[in-house]
Amino acid sequence: VIAHRTEAVRLEPDNASARLKLGLALHAQGDSQQAMKQYQQVLRITPDDANALTLIGVVMNELKEFDKAIEYFEKAIQINPNEAKTHASLAIALAAKGEAAAAVEHYGQALSADPSFPLALNNLARIRATHPDARLRDGTQAVVLAKRCCQLTGYKVATALDTLAAAYAETGQFDDAIKWQTQAAEIAQVQQKAAMTARLALYSA
Repeated sequence: VIAHRTEAVRLEPDNASARLKLGLALHAQGDSQQAMKQYQQVLRITPDDANALTLIGVVMNELKEFDKAIEYFEKAIQINPNEAKTHASLAIALAAKGEAAAAVEHYGQALSADPSFPLALNNLARIRATHPDARLRDGTQAVVLAKRCCQLTGYKVATALDTLAAAYAETGQFDDAIKWQTQAAEIAQVQQKAAMTARLALYSA
């Protein structure tokens, strides 16, 4: 795929769509730096390309350069205010900076644009279920969001089940919390398993 898309860019160096597709292919292979170069070339050709702005922000999030990421996401939202992925990506950057209230707002906007967006459902439910600031917690909403996320992902994603368990724990429904946390721990990847098992012990207690 990359060879074909590289050739397309060589033949038409000012084709923004070809460069965006090459960037996506590079990004999918884990080559964020080369992907970023293609996204920046897209902006050279079409400075108001909201997709390219969002994708550069996503790379900045991966590099933990959250302030820069936020700038790109905010520009993208000015151009295209109804793109769920951009709002959710901005929310991730804001949450990483400790700005959870602003993150909640943008997860909400992501879900207004796309009510079936598992990432936004899960991450907003997580904040509502577990945030240390009681003003941001809402266990009832967390359960609704987390259940929707689990339905959409077929109850097969450990992090979604983990969030659902946390939501039930926040509402005091510990039997349900134990049930879903057990399932989460069973299917968790190795690096997640210890933390999920520890939460299971907490709910059981």
